[in-house]
Amino acid sequence: MDARGAYIVIFMAGILAGFVLRYIIGRIAREKREQDAVYNARRLFARFVQMAPSLVEQMRLDLARPENTRCRRFIVLPSHHGPLPEIKDVLVLVETRHVRLRERLAFLEQVGFVEEVRPGAVPIFAMTEVFVALIWEASA
Repeated sequence: MDARGAYIVIFMAGILAGFVLRYIIGRIAREKREQDAVYNARRLFARFVQMAPSLVEQMRLDLARPENTRCRRFIVLPSHHGPLPEIKDVLVLVETRHVRLRERLAFLEQVGFVEEVRPGAVPIFAMTEVFVALIWEASA
């Protein structure tokens, strides 16, 4: 092999090494971001558990019922008196049972664990899969 051929091989090896290195660094960075996201979610959830342990326990018990295992929405009622709205596959939270429930829900919305999908007199909230997983993890 002449000198020119050797230079081409070295050049191509350098390009290949650059691509491999870039891939490895990107993968490490992605894994680090994912680990940070999990750490932050757990930290925020622990803070929520300190704020409202009875609410977390009620949600866990509600989700544990066989008919609610796939349920990811809930409504908030001012009191447990009166008729329930005709909405299927939702959990029901009652404001009179939990101290500062609206404040707690605002925190969950702010950190991205729940989203209000239908505002109004009877708002409907949707829970993220991350939040549901953290509820199950907290019970283990």
